[in-house]
Amino acid sequence: MLGLTIDISQAEIGGDDDGEEGEDDQPPAPIQLIAGQFVEVKLASNVAPLVATEVEVKNSGTGIEVEIVDQNGNEIDDDDDDVEVVATVTATPPAGVKTKGGKKTLTFCAHSNGGVRLSGLPAGKAKLVVTRFHGSGKSSAKSSALIQAQTTTHVVTRLKQAK
Repeated sequence: MLGLTIDISQAEIGGDDDGEEGEDDQPPAPIQLIAGQFVEVKLASNVAPLVATEVEVKNSGTGIEVEIVDQNGNEIDDDDDDVEVVATVTATPPAGVKTKGGKKTLTFCAHSNGGVRLSGLPAGKAKLVVTRFHGSGKSSAKSSALIQAQTTTHVVTRLKQAK
């Protein structure tokens, strides 16, 4: 953060609660933070060594909304949290920001009963793997999307016939 070393090992870490996040949204683990993401840090004191008591990952307005439909195009929306969405995002660094070691890949996972919204993601290319476990078997789908900064990208993912 701005070239400062801050110990966050004992900090409480949370996501931005601006009302935009759904209950399935999870803040990224600190190791997944990348250049260009915003965080609010509360320090134990302003004297070195700097130690954080709280870290809040700010919602950048960048995210992805995944609508999941069955093989017939009907929206999946039942009472069971039987859908898992894994989004792997290869982040595009902001203009003018140099990164060490090449591209940064982040993985986000959410469970739901149908659609999922992941907020606070970095801009970049996203690969989605959707799996639904239900009484008649397992259905799955793969898709991809380009996540633009400061927008929510909408993706419709069609599950293949249960096996």
